[in-house]
Amino acid sequence: MLKLIQKQEVIQMSVRDGKSHRAIERETGISRKTVSKYINEYQDQRAQLLGANPGHDLHVLMDDIVSAPKYNTENRRKRKV
Repeated sequence: MLKLIQKQEVIQMSVRDGKSHRAIERETGISRKTVSKYINEYQDQRAQLLGANPGHDLHVLMDDIVSAPKYNTENRRKRKV
């Protein structure tokens, strides 16, 4: 399971350093699909934040950007041991 620090490092490497998804994968050891997922989430939420109307709750959007990674475990079956 990834931690918030790792998620933030991935986003910073992409935005600040301008590294490609593949370069980030090689340096961090995190899957390229996961790297893409976090960067795309960040870009979508940033676009919402910049284009938000004054009536929108900006704190909710900002909290989503810096939230810890979440995993959906609803559709998983129990393992038979």
